[in-house]
Amino acid sequence: MSEEDFNSKKIERATVAISHLIENSLGNLNIEQMEIIKNRHKLLLDQQIFWISQSDPNRFAKDLMEYANWLCDFIGDAERDFWAE
Repeated sequence: MSEEDFNSKKIERATVAISHLIENSLGNLNIEQMEIIKNRHKLLLDQQIFWISQSDPNRFAKDLMEYANWLCDFIGDAERDFWAE
């Protein structure tokens, strides 16, 4: 398995999307919400280490996309709560 397998376009796009969300969309979240994101992100990193050790970039890409979707939904819900107050 080559390192390129873990640098696929799918993984790259998900990583860029996650980075964008983290850099630009967390301003209205409270400390508890940030802790939830931090814990979920740590789980993603643990999964990444595992899937690299298993030489399975496709499974890592799936976990990465799942996290990106979760993060987007979580931020959306937090924003709705913030603006409803």
